Amino acid sequence: MKQPRDKVCVIITGGTVLETEGQVLGVKQESDISAWLAAMPEITLIAADLTVKLFHGGSAAEVRPELWLRIARFIFAERNNFRGFVILGSVDNLPYFYYALNLMLENTHQPVVLTGSQLPDYLLFDSTGLSEILAISLDAGIRANLINSLQVVAGQINGVYLMFGDKLIGGRGIHLKQPLLAMPYAHQPNQVLGKVEFNIKMVIGEEEAMAKRAESEMRLRDSLETRVKFFNLGPFYGDLDLATELANARGAIFSLPPGVDYPAELIKHLRARSPRLPVIFTGSALILPLAGNQKLKTELEQDWILLQPAGSTEELAVKFMWVLGQTQDFGEIKKMLGETL
Repeated sequence: MKQPRDKVCVIITGGTVLETEGQVLGVKQESDISAWLAAMPEITLIAADLTVKLFHGGSAAEVRPELWLRIARFIFAERNNFRGFVILGSVDNLPYFYYALNLMLENTHQPVVLTGSQLPDYLLFDSTGLSEILAISLDAGIRANLINSLQVVAGQINGVYLMFGDKLIGGRGIHLKQPLLAMPYAHQPNQVLGKVEFNIKMVIGEEEAMAKRAESEMRLRDSLETRVKFFNLGPFYGDLDLATELANARGAIFSLPPGVDYPAELIKHLRARSPRLPVIFTGSALILPLAGNQKLKTELEQDWILLQPAGSTEELAVKFMWVLGQTQDFGEIKKMLGETL
């Protein structure tokens, strides 16, 4: 079945704030949508038939894995009813969305583009800081990002991507670098898969990947274990009540910032825990004392503890939840975590 030629779905989970003629607009509830769209009349030149779905209108901190599941299922169910999907979210949450959808939506036949505004939601209630933000970034709002994302949909660039400024990016290791930059995410140069100018030119490798996806059946792989605990270990991590914190957990990730020593006592406690729990320790500080110590790493893995070098926390977190949704076999967990998206 062919998709309707001009129907585009915009899914709102946050990241809607725009500035127009000194006024700040955003979407927190259904009644906000009409004024918000009216402030961007140029988008109708690209997407005349636009459907807006409000999945979330609260705080960005309330965006959870359950929402990723809802949106993945919605896109899969509605894949024949829209030309493509644009997902709006806050800049800190978008990398998590990106990795989750890449894992759950296999062989995507439509464009699924994630983008958002870098203007914080609090400006909707108190805009006194707007001038300072605009002095740093003249185009931090949603307008340009939404227009360029709709161009990706119009060009039928099938796949799951992140769009910011004029760059379409994808691949592994993407993480938030610094808000208010034209490109707030850290990535490698070869992860710029397309660039919006007068039209969209995709790199050769991504054109081949799009053709391959188009030839395969689209699948939904929506098993996601949401009961994973995350800990950023600062200098006071010894105060953690692990018995309480991990009571209902199905997995845990411990991230060590630079300067924090190897957590020997914490690892000793986890190794003695019964029943076993899949655990990941990540961070450059953790890896240093283990360099070349394959014996210790093997011993830790026998107690279901994995050591991962520092990288994209967003990618690691989402992939861990997805892998735990597929299997509880530790050998399979280790193997699947090592595979690429």
